[in-house]
Amino acid sequence: MGINFSISAGHLTAKPELRYFRRDNTPYTRFTVAVNRNFSKSFLEKHPDAQTADFIPCIIKGNYASYLVNHCDKGSLVTVKGRLQSRRYTTETGENRSVLEVNVEEVVIGDYRKKNTSAEDAPAGSAQTPASTPLDEEDEEIPF
Repeated sequence: MGINFSISAGHLTAKPELRYFRRDNTPYTRFTVAVNRNFSKSFLEKHPDAQTADFIPCIIKGNYASYLVNHCDKGSLVTVKGRLQSRRYTTETGENRSVLEVNVEEVVIGDYRKKNTSAEDAPAGSAQTPASTPLDEEDEEIPF
């Protein structure tokens, strides 16, 4: 038995766009979450070129996808829970590619800058709550 579980919290790198699978017309969106790394100030002083964020590719399907597209913009704070999945595909030019992404099962949207979202608008079974306090000034910087 294996365990495949991922939770990441960070900011969207772009506004998500709704798309539909050709086979069954299910809505989906692919998006990237920028997750800050926690480095000490002394480490960053010694390594000024260190990458300070990881960029996690994600896909979400169904009503959650529609909800995310309608309620999030570039920079929105999200927490995603899902499983890692790898897939392979061939481009139109014949190149073989592989992708590792999070197949999102749940998403929590929390952004103190957007006060107009409410849990009533969320798809059934979702946990969507705005952050209760503003982020610290250090956390407010988005690495993109």
